[in-house]
Amino acid sequence: QDRVHFLEPDAMSELVTSLVGADLGLVLYAATNENNTLASPNKLFEYIMAGVPCIASELPVLQEIIERHGVGTTFRSEDERALAEAIIACLEPEAHARLRASCFAARDILNWETEATKLLDAYTRLVDSPLRGAPARV
Repeated sequence: QDRVHFLEPDAMSELVTSLVGADLGLVLYAATNENNTLASPNKLFEYIMAGVPCIASELPVLQEIIERHGVGTTFRSEDERALAEAIIACLEPEAHARLRASCFAARDILNWETEATKLLDAYTRLVDSPLRGAPARV
């Protein structure tokens, strides 16, 4: 009990800064609906920006981001033992250091500046499309 802390909400402008001292970030979703199954919640990216390794439910988008960037691990959301094992594994000092370093590296890729360019490029393709009135594929 003395090792788990539930904090009061922070202002959005202070969120990443307040996460910096955390050891792990949890992204716990159950695949109860399509929204949860396909979720890529802000908290995942906030943890990464703060250099905090992530443990997330084994859902397609979460798993893809975490595995691609090596920023944590996933577990079957209905398996409490798998969650406990993931926490223990990610807190092992060498693993934790590696995951934290991966978070710092991923910050250079998973950020608004990079994503904004992709979004603006997609909008440009839509505007310049010869099929302006037709649905465009982005």
